[in-house]
Amino acid sequence: MGKTQMNTPGYRRASILSSWVCLLLVLSVMNELAIAGAVFLIQMPLINLIKADIEPTAEQWAFYDQVAQLLGQASYALLAVTGLSFLVWVHRVSRNAMALCASPLRYGPAGAVIGFFVPILNLFRPPAVLGEIWQVSDPGSRFSDNPDGTGSSTGLVGAWWTCWLLSIALGQVAFKLLTRTMGREYLEVAGWINIAASILSIFAALLAIGMIRGIHDRQELKNRIMSNRPSDEEEESEEEAVRPLNLRRAG
Repeated sequence: MGKTQMNTPGYRRASILSSWVCLLLVLSVMNELAIAGAVFLIQMPLINLIKADIEPTAEQWAFYDQVAQLLGQASYALLAVTGLSFLVWVHRVSRNAMALCASPLRYGPAGAVIGFFVPILNLFRPPAVLGEIWQVSDPGSRFSDNPDGTGSSTGLVGAWWTCWLLSIALGQVAFKLLTRTMGREYLEVAGWINIAASILSIFAALLAIGMIRGIHDRQELKNRIMSNRPSDEEEESEEEAVRPLNLRRAG
């Protein structure tokens, strides 16, 4: 019989949770592609009619509104489910990072999650949290870690958070432009901004998938290394057992 894989004390595998969040992110990418397609196939033809001084029919406007509402509702639903699942994942990998790190982390599991909700703080705390988790999960660090924020890190986390913030900001601008108070003259501008926001959101989702898989793989490898490492007492006993043999050989 093969040897059963043991886990580092306090470590809980996040394979299923990581896969679930990645699946939700893939669905979010598909939804953003649908939004961009709706802009090109539905919104832009309406804009061309308006430019040609042709008033779109009520049926055309109604169809456009129905598609926009459907995609909007899908976006909000995916955002809620994905956001909740992502926070659960952050809490799990943060706890795992604590189990795999020899020193205390700057951000504990609770603080890592709360940082997403505190105004102003949520603009820079999430990438700091994920950057620290990425760093201390490095299998190459072995058992002496440096969680104070210095040392090597990855631009993947920063790129993910930058794309996400920009997509949110552009989405808000497009929403303001599409309100009735702004008038139809901003419809084309809002459409292009919506497309830019969707592209950035897609990049953010793909980068998030890479970040999630990267942290998961690093923690799994480091867990295997640490769970197979002899304890300090075992190492000392092995050294004591070998020392007399070495002395006899030297004599």
